[in-house]
Amino acid sequence: MLVGWYSHQVVAHYVGLYNKKIMSVTPEVDFGPLAGLIGVWQGDKGMDKSPDPDGTEENPYFETIDFTAGGDLGNTESQVLWGVYYPPFLQKNAKTIAFRQKLNLNNGIMTFPETTMLDIYGRNFEHTDENLLNLP
Repeated sequence: MLVGWYSHQVVAHYVGLYNKKIMSVTPEVDFGPLAGLIGVWQGDKGMDKSPDPDGTEENPYFETIDFTAGGDLGNTESQVLWGVYYPPFLQKNAKTIAFRQKLNLNNGIMTFPETTMLDIYGRNFEHTDENLLNLP
């Protein structure tokens, strides 16, 4: 059952595990231990556990994460390396207390359980997302 769809796009710079396919596309850049991330990852085993005024809401989801080789980006005085989109509802109604994420890569499989501790609906809530993704 497809309930939700999430997409992330991350520019990977100095990424690693020396993926020969990626190294041949951008041979002038040594992506180091993050090269194994580069590619379009997809997974349909996602589970989102979100706060609800009356308890917890659980929703399965499909996810696509696109890690793109950025090439030699150089070093400037000002760089934006990560962007975070925070939905307007959460900006207005919740406060993030803590965030934890663990990224695991193993033979073309990525897992990344993450937990965001929120102060919402007058209580603390552990919002969790978990998925298993593959390179198609």
